[in-house]
Amino acid sequence: MHEKFPALTGVRALAAYLVFLHHYTPAAALISQPVASLLTEGHIGVTVFYVLSGFLITYNYADHADPRSRRFWIPYLMRRAARIYPLYLFLLLLTFLFARPPGSPLTAFLNVTLSKGFFAEFYFSGIPQAWSLTVEETFYFMAPLLFGLMARYGAVPVQVLLYATGGALMLIGAAIPFHGFFSGSQFVILYTFFGRSFEFIAGMWLARRQPERLAKGWWAYAGLAGCLITLAGLAALRGAPYKFGLFHPAGMVLNNLVLPLWVCLMFAGLIAGPTRLSRALSSRPAVFLGKASYAFYLVHLGVIGDFAIARLPNNVWLPFTLFLAMNAAAALLYLAVEHPVHSWVRSALARGTMPSSPPPRPLRARASSPSSPSR
Repeated sequence: MHEKFPALTGVRALAAYLVFLHHYTPAAALISQPVASLLTEGHIGVTVFYVLSGFLITYNYADHADPRSRRFWIPYLMRRAARIYPLYLFLLLLTFLFARPPGSPLTAFLNVTLSKGFFAEFYFSGIPQAWSLTVEETFYFMAPLLFGLMARYGAVPVQVLLYATGGALMLIGAAIPFHGFFSGSQFVILYTFFGRSFEFIAGMWLARRQPERLAKGWWAYAGLAGCLITLAGLAALRGAPYKFGLFHPAGMVLNNLVLPLWVCLMFAGLIAGPTRLSRALSSRPAVFLGKASYAFYLVHLGVIGDFAIARLPNNVWLPFTLFLAMNAAAALLYLAVEHPVHSWVRSALARGTMPSSPPPRPLRARASSPSSPSR
């Protein structure tokens, strides 16, 4: 299948690798202390994923989304489910059988339905990093509504509404405690869709701005520089009592509000291209690694990652050997599980066995959204 934005597919691999380096930062003796300090904040790869998701979902669906139509919802949900669930459920089953038994029916239910991320008691259960899929899944369900709201009222009122909704849910969680449901401001801000919603809104806004017409290729370098500066700011905030700069109040602002703007600028430049950076990220190896990045993200921390660690030499080179092993595992899972399911869903939709949606218009033909720029 032809990639609409191959450079953005390549970016997905870099985002997944940043998260890997956040969890498995190489020893400072090998890469120097300043670099190690930066890589420890590699969780910013999640922000890159969220901005990209907001952009792509808006680009692909905003022009023909109809929340009242079964014709829209069935193919939309089928494609979204095929993107997340087959590989996730396969790895979750391995996790429950061989690594982390669910312990209770509620834990199993919340993990299978990807609703675990609403509860502070469960969000790291099962596949720990899959808390972010709860955020993603929430966006998928809300996106068709957000398209209409942003077109009618603009991005700023929609963002205020999302923050207010998160605050209301936090108050409900405080009044009726249930396994940490929307428990506390830090949890809501960092681990729920409503706290992270600006990252998606920024990507949605970019998708309506015709970046290939307005942007310049050098914007990609400016955006990348801004991301690095923000990363350095997060690293500078780390220290007692903050394990990561992300946990500092200023770090939350940098990660949730400032970083998405730099990511949007970088994406706009990559779309506008061509530059050396966009060509590198559009190369066949980069695009393949980007396609396998979801598998890499799911396996690097959990049952398969633990299996590999137990069998690799435990020395300072472990992060590097584990990185190679996890890329091999991700490529295999992408080719054996993820890609075949996607191909089957696309074929079923094309054959007409499922209701289909019209294809998105080319980005060049899109009219500007009636909403005014919010940032």
